[in-house]
Amino acid sequence: MQFRAEFYNLFNRVHFALPGRSLGTPQFGVVNAQANEPRLIQMALKLIF
Repeated sequence: MQFRAEFYNLFNRVHFALPGRSLGTPQFGVVNAQANEPRLIQMALKLIF
Protein backbone atom coordinates (compact mmCIF):
# COMPACT_ATOMS: atom_id res chain seq x y z
CA MET A 1 0.00 0.00 0.00
CA GLN A 2 1.32 3.42 -0.89
CA PHE A 3 0.08 6.75 0.47
CA ARG A 4 1.02 10.03 -1.18
CA ALA A 5 0.22 13.61 -0.18
CA GLU A 6 1.01 16.73 -2.20
CA PHE A 7 0.69 20.25 -0.90
CA TYR A 8 0.64 23.38 -3.06
CA ASN A 9 0.77 26.79 -1.41
CA LEU A 10 0.85 25.04 1.96
CA PHE A 11 1.09 28.23 4.02
CA ASN A 12 -1.61 29.92 1.92
CA ARG A 13 0.52 32.97 1.03
CA VAL A 14 -1.28 35.53 -1.09
CA HIS A 15 0.25 37.06 -4.22
CA PHE A 16 -1.98 39.89 -5.34
CA ALA A 17 -2.66 40.66 -8.99
CA LEU A 18 -1.89 44.04 -10.50
CA PRO A 19 -4.19 46.94 -9.59
CA GLY A 20 -6.68 48.36 -12.09
CA ARG A 21 -5.00 50.59 -14.69
CA SER A 22 -7.98 52.28 -16.37
CA LEU A 23 -7.67 55.94 -15.44
CA GLY A 24 -10.98 57.63 -14.68
CA THR A 25 -12.84 54.49 -13.61
CA PRO A 26 -13.80 53.52 -10.05
CA GLN A 27 -11.55 50.45 -10.31
CA PHE A 28 -8.37 52.52 -10.87
CA GLY A 29 -5.72 51.45 -8.36
CA VAL A 30 -7.95 48.80 -6.77
CA VAL A 31 -6.55 45.30 -6.32
CA ASN A 32 -9.45 42.87 -6.46
CA ALA A 33 -7.82 39.63 -7.61
CA GLN A 34 -5.33 37.05 -6.46
CA ALA A 35 -2.48 36.07 -8.80
CA ASN A 36 -1.85 32.60 -7.35
CA GLU A 37 -4.06 29.67 -6.47
CA PRO A 38 -5.36 29.11 -2.94
CA ARG A 39 -4.14 26.22 -0.80
CA LEU A 40 -4.46 22.85 -2.52
CA ILE A 41 -3.94 19.47 -0.90
CA GLN A 42 -4.06 16.20 -2.81
CA MET A 43 -3.96 12.76 -1.23
CA ALA A 44 -3.80 9.40 -2.93
CA LEU A 45 -3.83 5.83 -1.73
CA LYS A 46 -2.59 3.08 -4.05
CA LEU A 47 -2.90 -0.63 -3.41
CA ILE A 48 -0.24 -2.70 -5.17
CA PHE A 49 -0.64 -6.47 -5.27
